Order: sequence, then structure tokens, then C-alpha cells
Amino acid sequence: LMSRLIWGGRISISVGVMATLIALGVGLLIGLSAGFFGGALDTFLMRIIDILMSFPYVLLAIIIIAALSPGLVNTMIALAIAGIPYYARITRGSTLDIKEQEYVTAQEAIGSNNLRVMFKHIVPNLIAPVITAATLDVGWMIIAAAGMSFLGLGAQPPTAEWGLML
Repeated sequence: LMSRLIWGGRISISVGVMATLIALGVGLLIGLSAGFFGGALDTFLMRIIDILMSFPYVLLAIIIIAALSPGLVNTMIALAIAGIPYYARITRGSTLDIKEQEYVTAQEAIGSNNLRVMFKHIVPNLIAPVITAATLDVGWMIIAAAGMSFLGLGAQPPTAEWGLML
């Protein structure tokens, strides 16, 4: 039992980390685009995020897994999709604050293109709150993946995974 617990930790932790990284990457791009460009793009992207946020996190993950079929990879994808709104909102809020700073205005005044301003000046300054949120979210993703496996939607037997071992 102890060896299966240790071996299952590899799987559970990697699923939690990968789901967090996928959600972080997609949420970062959505939030950065919405916050930087604003206008109709911001409204459209944030309404999609609002739709995703209107479902409870676990229920949204269960719906996605049911549509994709049970399995460890599909659980990771479902948890990542359910986690995107969290990072998109954090990134958008930070981007809206940072883009009003003088150094960003100065870059725009000297003619820097949007990609340079976004990835050279805004992203490095919003990484701190995003990484903090991601480190806190990894544990939640591990628990959610274990819950999905416990319900029969995650890892399938005989895989050693914490949710299945419960």
C-alpha cells in the first residue's frame, strides 16, 4: 500500500501541475489580451469567462469529462478548462493596472509595438500574482483530480492514483 501511495503520488502531482500550467497559459493569454486591448475584445472574452465561472468548478469538470470520456488525460484537460477563468481574471486585473503606468505609456509613445509592450513590460510585472495563485492552485487541482478518480471519471484501475486508492 505504501509503495502504491508513493507511486500514485507521481501521477497525482503531475496531473495537478500540468492542469495548473495549462490553465495558467491559456488564462494568461486571454487575460492579457482582454486587459491590454480592451473594447469589444475585452467584452467578448470576459463574457466567455463569465459563462465558465457561472458553473461550479467541479460540475464543469464533470461535464467536460463526461463529454470527452473518463481518463487521466481528459481529467487534466477538464480541470485546466475549469481553471482558466481564475487566471484570466487575475491577469486582466493586473494588466489593466500595469498598462496605466508611466513606463508602459513611454514605450507606446516611442513607438514600440503591442507585442513588445505586452511581453517585455506588462507580463514580467504581472507574473508575481499569477505565480502566487498558481502555487496555491496546484494543491486544489490535485484534490480535484483525486475526486474525479474517486468518482470513476479520472484514472482507471489498475493505475495507482490517490483518488482511486481511496
